[in-house]
This record gives sequence, C-alpha cells and structure tokens, in this order.
Amino acid sequence: MDTIKECFEMILQGRMDDSRRAARLVRKLVYCSGVKGKYEDIQNLVKDAPEVYNKISEDWRRENFVVVVSVVYFLHDREAEPDFLFPWFFQLLQHPNGVIRYATVRMLSHELGPLSVYNRIPGFKTDGLTIFKTETS
Repeated sequence: MDTIKECFEMILQGRMDDSRRAARLVRKLVYCSGVKGKYEDIQNLVKDAPEVYNKISEDWRRENFVVVVSVVYFLHDREAEPDFLFPWFFQLLQHPNGVIRYATVRMLSHELGPLSVYNRIPGFKTDGLTIFKTETS
C-alpha cells in the first residue's frame, strides 16, 4: 500500500488485521515526505465519507474508516463551506464507540478551533493587531 487511496480500499475490503494496519499507515503516508501523489483523491474521499460510512456493516471497519477520515480531514479543500460534514459529525458524536467519538471531536476541533480561539485565549493577537481586547476602557 503506497497511496492513501489504496489504504482506504484495504480498510473497506480487507480482513480485520489488514484494515487496522492500513488505517494506521495513512497517518504515516500523510506526514512523511517523498511519497508522490499522496494527496490525490483525498477531497473526494472526505466528501463521500458519510455515504461510504453508511454502507459499512462491520463496527471494526467503521472505526478504522472514521479514524482515517479524521487523519486526512484537514486536507478537504472546502474552506468556503466548513460545515459540509456537520450532520455526519453529530451522528458520529452519538456513537457508543469512544474511538469514533474522539476522531469526530478531532475533526470538529479543526473547524471550530479557529472560531473559538478568541474565547479560549483572551487578548489573542494576529499579525500584530489586537483582535480581542481584555482591558476595559
């Protein structure tokens, strides 16, 4: 398995051990340098994730799938519509499996983190400009 797409195929069609191994390999493929074409088709994989997830019948395969989507989610290239997967996230947040819930939290924090930084870090500054003032006038 040399590409992320091959890993997704192994997760969806392979045996339990091979699926788990492929899910863990995706993180290495995303963050290592020197792998050519590693980002191709990622946007489509992320965009189609809810439909593919609904077709998966085995719980262990669903877990591996959601973990992998959470690893590549930041590459979705949908900055204009950051909420395109929110309905799916709300479904996953209610899942009894804690690994699936935690992977969903990681994806949500990618989108909501920049929006809430001003509440979490009073006086947060960007590019030398004070966005949120903490002192009272």
